[in-house]
Amino acid sequence: MVKHLPPAIKQLLAQRNPHAFASPPVHRLNSVLQRTRTEAQKYGVEDGWLVLSTCTLLTANTPATMGDLYRFATRTETNTPQTSIARDARIDVAAKMREAALKSSIFVGVPRTILALASMTEAFEDNVKNGLRNESHRQVLFLLIATPSNIEDVVSRGHALWKSIYEPHAEKLYNKLGSYHPDFIILPLSANWPKTSSLMCRNVSGYGRPGPRLLFYPLPLGETPFSDLVVPCPSRPSVVLTSSILRPPTWFASIIHGPHANPKSRLRIATPCCWARLYASLPPPPPSPSSLSCNASSLDKAFIIQAYGVVLAPHGYPVVPSGEQGDISRALGSVVGVACLRAESRVGPQLTSHVFGLLKARNEPVLSSEDRWLSSDEGTEWVIRSVDQIYDVARGGEPEPEAKL
Repeated sequence: MVKHLPPAIKQLLAQRNPHAFASPPVHRLNSVLQRTRTEAQKYGVEDGWLVLSTCTLLTANTPATMGDLYRFATRTETNTPQTSIARDARIDVAAKMREAALKSSIFVGVPRTILALASMTEAFEDNVKNGLRNESHRQVLFLLIATPSNIEDVVSRGHALWKSIYEPHAEKLYNKLGSYHPDFIILPLSANWPKTSSLMCRNVSGYGRPGPRLLFYPLPLGETPFSDLVVPCPSRPSVVLTSSILRPPTWFASIIHGPHANPKSRLRIATPCCWARLYASLPPPPPSPSSLSCNASSLDKAFIIQAYGVVLAPHGYPVVPSGEQGDISRALGSVVGVACLRAESRVGPQLTSHVFGLLKARNEPVLSSEDRWLSSDEGTEWVIRSVDQIYDVARGGEPEPEAKL
């Protein structure tokens, strides 16, 4: 076991700017936050302001500003905790900030998202942390378990959001992304069951919660698959395990279905591995929508499932707003994309796509007054200009105002 980095490697890692960017002086950051929030209050779009501020500072890679933003948004005087707003309102701010940060990972990656989430969580008061949801509602990715119903929900949300943003070019773009690399949008996560599919599940009798399940699980390489992991499937021929496992099948089944089947037990075996596919005996899904008749004949591409159906789409989309804690509307989701990509810079085609996505959000059947204004021409322009103002301060691009004599 390697416990310490070799000195040469440690020295090498210290080069090439390994640290996040330093935060600007708090008074300068608060000044631009005050200016942009005052405008947001004028237009009735304070949630939009909070979302774009979170995403801009995250993308600027100044994680310490997450705490500054939270304190600014929840106190009338940022240095005085006694001036904090009500607990429920602070919980709402915290929930929206971390949801915006989570969605940002799709646009600017996981490393900056982790740094930002860590910093903002450190700034949350204990009574706010205790009020935040602590169970995942995105089971397909984060709990790694799916049922036929929630797979269909995720597929529907992903396709609906994709079409809402990219029509009339949704199908063309879908196929184009797949042409860049066959695994970019066609990953192991697939609910399409062609005749050659591998369908497999463990007989879980006696292991607690039986029934159809789809599980993606890390399995070490190098061992022969256990034959008793194969069971008949009513709708497709049964087949063998697509990868191999190191532990006895009874232990494997207890991890999946037994009383100790929780995220912590899974993390303990997340060693270097390949992702094996465990397909439960699910019924065939409905045919792929004609509007997304892509080159590959799968119902759902993992890129859309993961990025759009699971992370970006509002909970329950395209149905009415869910009331989920911290849930971000369709329009605010586009604000996330615009803010991240504008702050990222040099990704013009993607930024343009999501600016169009924000403008198209005005066509949603259910719109709040905030969503309606943000998706207007004026609102979209305000989002872009506000991102620029905050980013310039976060990264030191705005000069100090000269003192008047």
